[in-house]
Amino acid sequence: MQYLENLENTTSCTTILTSDTAFKDTFLIETLKGCPHGCRFCSAGFIYRPPRIYPAKNIYNAIDKAFGKTDKIGFVSSAIADHPDIIEICDYGLKHNFKLSFSSLRSDKLDNKFILVLANSKIKTATLAPEAGSTRMRKIINKNIKENDILIAVKKLVNAKIINLKLYFMIGLPLEEIDDIHAIVELTKKIKTIFLEESKKNRKIGTITLSVNPFIPKPCTPFQWTSMEDEKTLKQKVGIIRQGLKKIANLNINVESLKKAKIHALLSRGDQHTAYIIESALKDGWTSAMRKNSKYCNSIIYKKKDVNDPLPWDFLETRIKKQFLVKEFLKAKDETQSRPCPMIECKKCKTCI
Repeated sequence: MQYLENLENTTSCTTILTSDTAFKDTFLIETLKGCPHGCRFCSAGFIYRPPRIYPAKNIYNAIDKAFGKTDKIGFVSSAIADHPDIIEICDYGLKHNFKLSFSSLRSDKLDNKFILVLANSKIKTATLAPEAGSTRMRKIINKNIKENDILIAVKKLVNAKIINLKLYFMIGLPLEEIDDIHAIVELTKKIKTIFLEESKKNRKIGTITLSVNPFIPKPCTPFQWTSMEDEKTLKQKVGIIRQGLKKIANLNINVESLKKAKIHALLSRGDQHTAYIIESALKDGWTSAMRKNSKYCNSIIYKKKDVNDPLPWDFLETRIKKQFLVKEFLKAKDETQSRPCPMIECKKCKTCI
């Protein structure tokens, strides 16, 4: 695997600007590679260890490249607020009259200074990723964010006149129970109560959007031995969320297509034979290709693996010991959380290599 020890001489930013993309005419700049927090479902948190920070000067140079091309800059990473110079970087962009946008934000990182930056950026929608509704489930996935962190973040954001919220949740996570799904409903109601209180002060009420996505096991993560949950159970869980929130005003629920999620799971967990499914899908479409090979596809998507089983991606070198991932998987079963990566040289830390 190609790996840069540091990013001193590297910048990752947009090369081609176009209005025909999801991030329309936005100059995207990566601020940090990887993520220190170690959520057990997230490949970026493990395959890019240790996380590396782009020097502020490199990001300033990237911002300068956007002059005359667009007035919109998007900062991208799995942990934007973990950049030690993020306030100064944002101030630099604002000083040069750019509109700033951000990928999802960690609730526990939204201090008053960063909230002020968001307000000055005049963004109207902020994205938070609780991922799970219950404290128990957040311990299992190692999402080290407390419910109170989420609620305080909502209050600060709406008070700063950021009137719309987008919330990311996952369903079908390993060890998940029906009570954890009901917890998504209850947490959303608590968020809506605070959202409404603060919105009334501003005399302007925005919208809360839930983005609900089925969990898909990713290679090289502690959850690589788990499976995707069956479609019937996922539909039941979506139904609980929709039913529980159907009377809540100014709230939208977007659910990822379960059909597409199955394709993603196949591509994520497949072995060499998956190549033939892809070829067949190019000719006949995914529905036909997966139906003709349903036995194989279902075994890849829905079959759990033992930690001693060989995995199709074992030959990849990710700098992380498999035994470390096993320990994290066992910690999940015990509902035990792990500390974030200290972001120092692996030779000094030696926790996961």
